[in-house]
Amino acid sequence: MHRGRIIFLNGTSSSGKSTLAKNIQKISKEKFFHVQIDTFCDMLHQKFFDSDFSETENSVASLMHKFVVFLSDEGQNVIVDTVIENHHENWLRECVTLMEFSEVIFVKVSCPPEELEKRELERGDRTIGQAIGQYKNMYFNDIYDFEINTFENTPDECAKIVIDKMKSFKIPDSAFFRLRKKYMNL
Repeated sequence: MHRGRIIFLNGTSSSGKSTLAKNIQKISKEKFFHVQIDTFCDMLHQKFFDSDFSETENSVASLMHKFVVFLSDEGQNVIVDTVIENHHENWLRECVTLMEFSEVIFVKVSCPPEELEKRELERGDRTIGQAIGQYKNMYFNDIYDFEINTFENTPDECAKIVIDKMKSFKIPDSAFFRLRKKYMNL
């Protein structure tokens, strides 16, 4: 059995990751599972985050990463929808290690700050200022396979760009391959 491919979307809250994931699912001829960090966080009661936010958040993220690998190992394609900020670099390091044998296309999902604020207000389900706070706290990594700007492109255009990039994807040139070398000091 071959491993499923992984589309790894990293961007701030309200940057358009979930919309992009749903549009990839809609227009792709292949089946993709959409796995979100928010879904995994929602599996626990808030009291656990209140008592030890950092430890709980790290353990939830690690479970999600292992679940993504499980799906891929079972031959299922996966879209990962997450936010890896500077203080979560350990999450990226873990993913690079766990997904060593998977085909991972690493996509930075971006949007201008003023649009992030607008989307955040329109959503009404986020803490105001969360997206900008994350935006200012996501500069540790500049190694991606490519970047998608969800403000400059429609959701369908963004999804088509990702699907087209997957056609020419090569693991030895991939961001995760380069990150593995960086983290392993190769």
